[in-house]
This record gives sequence, structure tokens and C-alpha cells, in this order.
Amino acid sequence: MDPALNELVADYPESPGKDVTTTVNTSVQEAVDETLSSFEEPTSIVAVKPKTGEILAVGDTKGTARANAESLNAPFSPEAAGSPIAALALMRGGVNLENDEVKCEDKIDVEGRAISESQLSQSSTDTTLEQAMGYGCVTAAASQHGRTDANGIQEAAASLGVGVDHDLGVPTDFGNVEIGAGAGDVAEALAGRGRGMQVSPLGMASMAASVASGTTVVPWAVGDAKPKPEGQPPLTPAEAAALRKVMETGASGVASSVSSVDGALMGTSDNRAWVVGYSDDVAFAVVTHAESPSTSTLATAASAITSAAANTNDGEESDSGEESGSGEN
Repeated sequence: MDPALNELVADYPESPGKDVTTTVNTSVQEAVDETLSSFEEPTSIVAVKPKTGEILAVGDTKGTARANAESLNAPFSPEAAGSPIAALALMRGGVNLENDEVKCEDKIDVEGRAISESQLSQSSTDTTLEQAMGYGCVTAAASQHGRTDANGIQEAAASLGVGVDHDLGVPTDFGNVEIGAGAGDVAEALAGRGRGMQVSPLGMASMAASVASGTTVVPWAVGDAKPKPEGQPPLTPAEAAALRKVMETGASGVASSVSSVDGALMGTSDNRAWVVGYSDDVAFAVVTHAESPSTSTLATAASAITSAAANTNDGEESDSGEESGSGEN
């Protein structure tokens, strides 16, 4: 109503709001919420259904993490969590992960870039790239910098759902993969470090789902139309199988404390700890910030997610909300 003219401008008759279907799973979301309540440090969790890309649950602890929706919008240097990206780029460059032997050094230097080993890596003098990357040996991956390039890493990331943004109906950031052409830049990116390699928890869950399903997964949350990746180089069956072996190695090694998981990678870096993995029912990422990060609580959180997803009944797969609005102007 325009008060100056005292004249009806438009009339919108009242009508029932339309249901909005979401992919959120009640049981998994409740497990995520309960798990987050046990964390004192800022922590973010994303859970995705591997075969379809449906987002089953998303959560952040109270405070800054929740205010900024860090689960969906906070990219960081993934360290060994980015091993599948590095592994795929190297395979496409001709590397045989299963047979090519490397040394897991404590530290390497590439064009003045010092890359040191993480504390969780199970280092050995000689090992295969498959084992080294599954155990989180970032120096082994970085040492192969001459066998791929920035474009190869960027395309590998895109094939795993990282570095390419999609419209989910809410603000999201799948990560940034903008790597310099120098050998040091490439080495850092293979180690999951540097400004050129940034992945959000959402991007990590997308990566895990892509590895599990063997195809590029685009997570989604609203409606019933599964989005399709656009322009990303597809995974081949051989590539997908090799990436699963890397993550299976992690599940039996550094991430063995996570129950009911088929593939997983776990680690710490600076003031952050993370675990990313998948089972038949769910792909997930859990990321926490702390002065002295520990992985034990992350393993508990990941186990709660895999258990909730496994125990979910088919009839509980999604929730519905309502969108409505009526009145007159």
C-alpha cells in the first residue's frame, strides 16, 4: 500500500507455502551436531553420500566457525589430505603409484622451498608412492614435481571436485587451485601446501566422494535434480581404483583409529588437524583448529558419522522445509 496515494499497488493472495526438499539426513545431522558439541576448538564437518553427491549433514561449532560457515567456505592448505589430487596428477603424468619407489625424506628443498615431513607420516627409507601417499608422506609426493605441472594438478583437482565452484543455493567455496609454474610451486602443491593449493571441508568431502564413486561428484542439498560436473576431465576406472588404494592404505595406517571406514587420510599441520574418508554410505571431512591439534577426537567424530550413515533407514533419507510468503504491498 502506498500511504501517499492511499492506493493498492499490488495484492498477493495468501497461499500455502511450497515444500522444499533437502538432502539432509536427520540421523547423520544429529550425529554431527552431537559430535560438534564435544569440541571446544573451532571444528567443521561435512558428510556427503558418495554415489549421488547428496549432502547428508553439515555443521560447525558455535562461534566464529558457525558464523562464517567454515564447513562450506573456509579453504586451507590440505597437506596430506590432498594426496588424491597429487596422486591423480602424477598418474596422468606417467607415474605408476604401485611400482615407482621413492624415499620418504624428513625434508627436501626445491628451488629454495623447504618442505618438511609431517609428524604423522610413517616414514621409511624406501617405499612405493602408493604407500607413501597413503601414510601422509608429503615429501615423497613433492619429490616428484618434475613429473607433472601446475595445469596437471589443477585438472586433477577439478576431476575430484576441488577448485571448481558450483551453485548450491548458499555461499560455498570448493577451494582454490592456482599454482605457479615454478618447480617449487609445483612441489608445494603436491605436498598440499602453499597459497596455490587450498581446499575447504566441503571440497575435501567432494574429493572423498569422487574417489569412492569413481566419478566426479558435485555435492548438492536442495531439490531433486542431481547436478552434473561441467568441463572437468573424467576419472578413468584405473585412476579411481588407484586412488582408492591410496586411501585404503591410509585407512589401515594413519587413520586406522577410524571405525567402519574403507578409505581415509588423517593428519595435522600447524594449528589444524583433519580426517577425510569414505565408507559405502558416506564420504566425510572433519577439520579442527587447536594450538596443539590431536587426531583422537577426529577419529571419534568420523566413526560417529560412518555409524550414523550405516544405520540410517531408507525412509529417513531427506527432510523437507517450507518456503512461503504472502501479504500485500
